Amino acid sequence: MYKSTMCLYTFFLSKNQITELAMKVVSEVQEKGLNLDVFYYSSLIMGFIKQGDLQSAFQFFDEMQVRNIRPNIVTYNINGLRKMGDVKRARELFDEMKKEGVMV
Repeated sequence: MYKSTMCLYTFFLSKNQITELAMKVVSEVQEKGLNLDVFYYSSLIMGFIKQGDLQSAFQFFDEMQVRNIRPNIVTYNINGLRKMGDVKRARELFDEMKKEGVMV
């Protein structure tokens, strides 16, 4: 229950571009010995993209893959990249999505 609630809180904070507080929530979750999952990572990535901080977004994207957490359709926020003008990276991620079988 705690993990689900904190994940929703992280999503809300990230969606509203309050990523500094979202990161504190994530740290608290990790301190309690709980592992981050695709939903936490996706929430953080979305928040950083909305803020225009692509470097942090890709840092978390890479980290989740190192931890063998498979991205989902939300994680691949291609529309956010397109809006930021990074069409090349959006295309690369779209191709990766197809390769990984992450399509709707």
